[in-house]
Amino acid sequence: MPKPAPQDYPYIRAWGWMMGSDRYYIEQEIETARADKAPEDAIYWRFENETERTGAHVWHRFADVTNPSTTHAIERYMSERYPNKETHHE
Repeated sequence: MPKPAPQDYPYIRAWGWMMGSDRYYIEQEIETARADKAPEDAIYWRFENETERTGAHVWHRFADVTNPSTTHAIERYMSERYPNKETHHE
């Protein structure tokens, strides 16, 4: 059984796990989310102006995910590591 995961920004952790990201990178993204006061269900961010890579961070949320296999992977991660937390996919 996996050991208990930290409680803040679990969806960033799930997204990072799904993408195969290094733990250091995931923790860096969580620090950015904390600094930005991102929504709790944030999964990743992009620049406001992605072409020029400028502007504010725009946080994409779990509710924004449209691919069913991605949704399933994140929900599986959440149920294994956060058994008492309901997923908020709409």
